[in-house]
Amino acid sequence: MPVEHYPYVSQWAAPGLNQRILAGDDPCGDPEWRDRSGFSDPQEYRFWSWRICGIACFESVLLYRRRQGLFLDPALCTRYAIWCHALAARAYIPRPDGSVQGLIYAPFVEMITRLYGVSARVDTAISRDSLAACLERRIPVMASVSPKIRHAVGCNSDPGANGGHLVLCYGLERDRVWFNNPSATETAPYHSSLPLEAFFSWCAGRGVVFDAAC
Repeated sequence: MPVEHYPYVSQWAAPGLNQRILAGDDPCGDPEWRDRSGFSDPQEYRFWSWRICGIACFESVLLYRRRQGLFLDPALCTRYAIWCHALAARAYIPRPDGSVQGLIYAPFVEMITRLYGVSARVDTAISRDSLAACLERRIPVMASVSPKIRHAVGCNSDPGANGGHLVLCYGLERDRVWFNNPSATETAPYHSSLPLEAFFSWCAGRGVVFDAAC
C-alpha cells in the first residue's frame, strides 16, 4: 500500500525559506512569520525557531490527525501554542548560559497525552528493526538524528555524529524510510526518504513513538 505522507511542517515559518535561514538569513525576514508560526515577539522567535524541530514534528502529527477527521482546537495547534505548553511542562529548560536543555521526551509525552489526547511513549533503545516494525504498522516515530541528514545520500561515515535534531518518520516503502525533516531544504525534499540502513546510520536510537491512532 502506498505511503500516506504526513503534512510537512518547517521549524521556521515558511518551508521555502529554510535554505536561506540556514545560510544566515534572518528568520523574521519572512513578512508572514507571525501568522505562520503563532509567535509574536521577534527575539523569541529568532531564538526558538532554531530549537523547535520537535514541535514542528508534533504539529505535523496534529495536522495528520485533523486530516483524519479528529477535531483539534486550532488555537492549541500552532507551533507557538505547542512550544508554550512544552515549556510549561519543562520539556525545555533554559539554562543560565543561554543554552537550552531539550526537547526532554518524558515531560513532552506527558504533556501531549494530557492536553492533546495523543498517546505516545519514550523509546531510548530504538533499533533498526523496531523502527521498521513501527513504520510497517503506520506508527509514526519522532527520531533523534544528526542535523546533517538533510545532506544524506547514503550511510553516515561517522557513526558517532548523530543526534541533536528531530525528524518525523511515518512510512516504510520498499525498505525506504519516509520522514519529514523540519529543517529540510529545496535540495533535500520536504518529504524525504532514505534506505532503512542508511537512515538508521544517522539515527541516535532514541525518540518518541506515537500511538498507532495517529
